[in-house]
Amino acid sequence: FINGRSTTSIFVHEFGHNYGVGHANFWLGMTGGGLLGHRNPDDSIVEHNEYGDVFDLMGNDRRVVSGGTPVWPNGHYSMSMKAYLNWIEATEVLSVSSSGRYRIYRFDHKDARSVAGHPLALKIDLGAYGWLWAGFRRNFVKNQSLSTGAYIVLAPTERWHYLLDTTPLSRSNRTQDMDREDAALAPGKSYTDPYGMVRITNAGWDGTAPFEYLDL
Repeated sequence: FINGRSTTSIFVHEFGHNYGVGHANFWLGMTGGGLLGHRNPDDSIVEHNEYGDVFDLMGNDRRVVSGGTPVWPNGHYSMSMKAYLNWIEATEVLSVSSSGRYRIYRFDHKDARSVAGHPLALKIDLGAYGWLWAGFRRNFVKNQSLSTGAYIVLAPTERWHYLLDTTPLSRSNRTQDMDREDAALAPGKSYTDPYGMVRITNAGWDGTAPFEYLDL
């Protein structure tokens, strides 16, 4: 229920729930405390941070960063959620099961699907842990990390996910919230998922709007 005066972003967020998707969350994996696999007293996962994806309207839909790009209207639902809704079709997802070099195009432009056959996401099966997804967000024009980097999420289901920070503690003297602003995997850098099963390397980006792409 939405009561009283509300912003447009709230409706977009709540419509997401009506369609069946959950929240865009964050994986608190940067503490260095060896917490992986531990539980809170209420049996929730220690690493779980609800609403914690700072780039997705299914997170904090009213997030505004001073000098940055606000999440509304730029924070499209993630590629995993769009795939769940069939807004990205199965033929536009690269389901990876072996090492190789793969090209994906940005998924957050209104014309992203105007060229048939352009892969808009990379998906890797992690078995019991769900799926690792990689995508390319470019709507946050003032965020250098996203403009050139891979946006990577861990999705226990395709209905919700955790944003993964590939540069943990990069802003150790800032708030934890701002440390997520450079979460994307930078060109020339590699990242191993929290369970140590998959390594992704950003081999660089190119292209012009709306068909910018990443090679991974």
